[in-house]
Amino acid sequence: MAIKDGRILLDDADTLTNWGSSGGGGGFGIVLDPQTVYQGTNSIAAPISTTEAFVYYNAGSAQNWSNNEFYFLMQVGVIGDLAVDALSFRFAGSTIGNYFQFKVASPTTWPATSVGNGWYQFVVDIERTPDVVNSPPATSAIQYVGYIMEIGTMGKQDNTWIDAIYRRPYTSPGIIIEGTNGGSPYTWQDVLDYTSTNDIATCIPGPGGSIVLSTPVQFGNNTTSSTHEFSDTNKLILWDDQPFANVNSYKIEVVNTSGSTLNLTAGVKSGSGVDATGTQGWSIQAADAGNRWSLIANNATANVNLFGCSFSHSDIIRTESSNTEVISTFLIDGNEYVQSTSAGSSIYLRNTVINANTADGEAYLKTVDIDNIDYSTFEFSDGHALEISSTSAASSNTFTSLENIFTGYTNLAGGASTDAAIYNNSGQEITIQQSGGSLGLDSYRNGVSSTTIIENKVNVKIENVIEGSEVRMWNYSGGPNGGPANTEVEISGGVESIANTDTLTTGSVTFNVDANLDVLVKVFKTDFNIERFVLNSGDGTTRRVDQSRDRVFSNP
Repeated sequence: MAIKDGRILLDDADTLTNWGSSGGGGGFGIVLDPQTVYQGTNSIAAPISTTEAFVYYNAGSAQNWSNNEFYFLMQVGVIGDLAVDALSFRFAGSTIGNYFQFKVASPTTWPATSVGNGWYQFVVDIERTPDVVNSPPATSAIQYVGYIMEIGTMGKQDNTWIDAIYRRPYTSPGIIIEGTNGGSPYTWQDVLDYTSTNDIATCIPGPGGSIVLSTPVQFGNNTTSSTHEFSDTNKLILWDDQPFANVNSYKIEVVNTSGSTLNLTAGVKSGSGVDATGTQGWSIQAADAGNRWSLIANNATANVNLFGCSFSHSDIIRTESSNTEVISTFLIDGNEYVQSTSAGSSIYLRNTVINANTADGEAYLKTVDIDNIDYSTFEFSDGHALEISSTSAASSNTFTSLENIFTGYTNLAGGASTDAAIYNNSGQEITIQQSGGSLGLDSYRNGVSSTTIIENKVNVKIENVIEGSEVRMWNYSGGPNGGPANTEVEISGGVESIANTDTLTTGSVTFNVDANLDVLVKVFKTDFNIERFVLNSGDGTTRRVDQSRDRVFSNP
């Protein structure tokens, strides 16, 4: 297994077999050119002039090419002389005069990513709305495919070349990255080396050391007993500006099956748990907000790690797998992010959402369990930060929002705002215990049959405790005669023992309690006096204790 071109070659233009031309005025024709070549040994050259000419590949009979994307590898030496009809790609039926075509370039709209008069690969989705039609055939009955062109003033001889035509069914990836590089993870440089060696124009070097893609990329496959490894850092990945490409053409997808191993890592992770951070990841960006890209990384059998990345102009990002970690990543102008469903929940830690492309009442991040969303920032643009759908996959309907910051969202008593931070669309009652951060107690909206309770929780840390001590905490508000209430607080993340005590072995302990709550703390240890004090939890606090030895403990 290796890196592969997932497209289907229609013809490599190495011979004139099955090629022809029409129009172009007197003396027009096509010839082979062995000197101007991108791939193979020849290209097909044509002297485009002031009369419209059609250079085409003839499949010999009608072909079912519906739901296909076509790739035309060309060099156009007369860009500045293009006429009104400019450069278009034409698809004709069994009668060459029955066609539809797409206008892809003119003197003022030539692709900005083109390298001047050099080779350029155009991508056209056959199912898009064409610019020109003439008794058009069905996309399932195409025989002739090629380019139509003319110029405003006569140019030089052999001024236009075509070197190959490929097609890609919608269901097929354009580049497949599978296996390992001799047992080591593949990198993006390996992909560039492969496409360069094999003269494939779907992944090419771009400006500033970037990588420019013009086709969907698939990591892994569905073959059992396989190992797929890919790891790289500090990469800028750009999607080529192809206005006639399929709307789902810009996509990275992870594919794996049970019994196989797939590890995909972008960037570097430091630390563990909620203290982990990510750096040196990938920056992925579409050409503009009109040509968005997607990341489908929700395969339950794949391990996907996205550390310190930056994703701009995305359509949908899916990471709802327990094997996926997204840490310290910027999500800029994205349409939608699915973090968890009934199938699983990814680690979502220290990420920042900026200018999400959502409308009133719509949420950017979709989840069923927010417990794995921690230390993250959501900046308001419109709509909601989070939507909680059915929580049937979660262990309970009580969640913790740990140190998440929500800026600019509406706090509206009654939970009716379409610009609230949380949209509870679960159809159930849920409780969100806010621990740090800035959710607010009423920044939520309830969907049908949904009820939301937000509790403001903070951490109270007891430090400098002698190893082997027991630390216990009670709610000191509202008990009999103003004394402690009959409620003991558990250690955050810990398990209460049968004796209702917590044994400390680490030197400090943290309790998660309501904000601004009076609590009674007791610290016990054999041969030591009991430390007893009351404090207010406020918005989070730390208390250091100094335990003193009981000198009469063994000699009362």
